[in-house]
Amino acid sequence: MIIDYEFNDYSINTVNFERILIESLNLMGISNREIELSVSFVSEENIRILNRDYRNIDKKTDVLSFPLLDIDEIRDSKHPILLGDVVICPEVAKKQALEIGNTFDLEVEYLFIHSIFHLLGFDHIDDDDRVIMREKEKAIVNKMKYIKLLEEAKGILENAYAPYSKLKVGASLLSSDGNIYSAVNVENSSFGATVCAERMALGQAISKGDHEFVAIAIYSSRGKILPCGICLQSLVEFGTDLDIVTGDEELEVYKLKDLLPKEFVL
Repeated sequence: MIIDYEFNDYSINTVNFERILIESLNLMGISNREIELSVSFVSEENIRILNRDYRNIDKKTDVLSFPLLDIDEIRDSKHPILLGDVVICPEVAKKQALEIGNTFDLEVEYLFIHSIFHLLGFDHIDDDDRVIMREKEKAIVNKMKYIKLLEEAKGILENAYAPYSKLKVGASLLSSDGNIYSAVNVENSSFGATVCAERMALGQAISKGDHEFVAIAIYSSRGKILPCGICLQSLVEFGTDLDIVTGDEELEVYKLKDLLPKEFVL
């Protein structure tokens, strides 16, 4: 992937771009292929000129995509794939992020995801095509969100206090407002006083006034892991639709209601 910072007035984080590209191709059933892609960050004036010259629309925009192959050519190619060119305007991305309450980094990542699916043959000119493209984009946005959440859990893992079981666990709980609460397991010589990472994270969230959650990511010193029964019961108090995220090489996502189909209720 070639990245050109023609317009560099912003600090642009592209660390996740390669993973986004891989996950987008995997979603389309295209894997283990050598891909070449160009990404350029340009000013409002330059993207306006490109939009005018190539689309006959004389106004600035957020992102442009210039595919070199159609999807069948991409799938059938036996050679390195020249996917095309992506042009992103950070100035427009910044304004859009402020308007919708998004972060600049996440807005740039979304524009990159959007452009990749244009390069893969998707469009949003009519309603049916728009729905299909948005579903693809949402799948990648959610996967990247959960990959980052799992990284949060892994990052805090070594802080766990587990002298008895030797099993260190980190958990990161994502609220519906986008807040992340990370915690570790804390063991005690009186085993009943031990608190799991999931409940530690949940306690933090409740203490801050968050009661609605999207997902919780969990990882252990032995690799992927799922919550114990007590943690499942604690989490289900706040809804059954929570996603449970774990995994080693591949991300694994489970629904809380599937892991605990019959919770205890008073």
